[in-house]
Amino acid sequence: MVELGGGLDLAVGPGFVIAHGARDVAEVAGAVAGDDRVALGMAGGYKIIIRDYYNSPGKQTTDLAFALAVNHALEQLGYALLDCYRFYRAVQDRIFSELHQLYRLARHHGLLEVTADAGLDHDQPLSTAAIYHTAMLLALSDPFRLAEGEAGLVHDVLKQNAAGCRVVPGNSWTGTPEGLFFVDLKSDSPPETCMRLQPPVSGEEPFLLDARDALAAVRERLSQTPAKVRQQSPEAMVLRRLLPEEVDPRKARAARHPDSRWVQLLLGLEQIHAYQVSMTRSRSGAGGPDGDAGSKSSSPCRIVDSSEGGMRIAWDDGGAGDARVGELLGVIEEGRRLQLAVIRNIRIYREGGMEIGVQLIAGATAAVYCRGLDDEDDLAQRALFMPASEDDTISATLVVATGFYTRGRRMLIDVSGKEIRACAGRNVFEGPVFDRFEFSADADESG
Repeated sequence: MVELGGGLDLAVGPGFVIAHGARDVAEVAGAVAGDDRVALGMAGGYKIIIRDYYNSPGKQTTDLAFALAVNHALEQLGYALLDCYRFYRAVQDRIFSELHQLYRLARHHGLLEVTADAGLDHDQPLSTAAIYHTAMLLALSDPFRLAEGEAGLVHDVLKQNAAGCRVVPGNSWTGTPEGLFFVDLKSDSPPETCMRLQPPVSGEEPFLLDARDALAAVRERLSQTPAKVRQQSPEAMVLRRLLPEEVDPRKARAARHPDSRWVQLLLGLEQIHAYQVSMTRSRSGAGGPDGDAGSKSSSPCRIVDSSEGGMRIAWDDGGAGDARVGELLGVIEEGRRLQLAVIRNIRIYREGGMEIGVQLIAGATAAVYCRGLDDEDDLAQRALFMPASEDDTISATLVVATGFYTRGRRMLIDVSGKEIRACAGRNVFEGPVFDRFEFSADADESG
């Protein structure tokens, strides 16, 4: 630890794997070039500059170089955090501690409004405070649940509006704390939404991140977005993540219980469909016996814990690299029928393997094919048929790859060689990879 005055300190070394014996920024950057932790190495280099300002006679913390070192160190840590979220990697140890410490350092020396010169990409540089605000709001967006590519979109919106935030001392509030977030600047923890906390909140150095003006600006921008694409816009993603509705007791997360069962996982509609077809042929004897139809493409995985409607699964197989949030899974447990699930979050561990959180989709499935009726060139698509739910809230549905579904589309469904005319109805699940929609008999028998 390096004492920085005002009760502040900053780790230079183990916190970010700074190269042993490194003396300057060039050595630090060179030591990690080509590694996925380049941003962390660069942040470590700027921390060395900060340390040198405290250890070298004649250097003053009022110098612009010191202020810019703090600004760039925060910026690089923010990029490292974004990189973790973009690729679902586990966040590095101490990264939030370092972000908080650098923010405290900037606050102590009055450097929060310092900005760097515009870079080659001509982006408007952010102030030191805005860089910190962006990183904190990104952490609040539940990024391990974002679909592939969405973390970058959310980050861009947050950058554009971060100047509208402020951080104030305190751990209590009055009224509805929508847009307020609690952060302990002496912790190694990300901020928490005050909507789920009871004041006063305990903390060693408690502060409140007030993002109400920033989120109001995002809401205003969203209102100007064409209605057709409004809910798919990055602004809508931000508001859904940062302004969650109050928790309904009826929708509270089910209690999770430790589990140790092993299951086989099929990744994606194609694998699930092939497995179902193989099992159907095996039962009928048409394709010869195949008692282990899923073994060629499935991956053995261990359940870490489970609830009534979901599981957390440890996945060590190499095929896990193709998994993404929103992807369809087939869960095969010995003695039970295949059950569909959707990946809700992913966390990849640097030592290898990953954990996924899945939401189970109730109901039986059968492999079918479907194609559009209005275009003779439409090719048959793999699909999964699911009967109506027992509580009658959802009628019979089809699960198909994204791109096929349009409400009202007329189609043919091939069930074991028998074609049924149908019309697409309400979409009950719209995701980045697949749609699940209701259908009914096609009343128009022409064509």
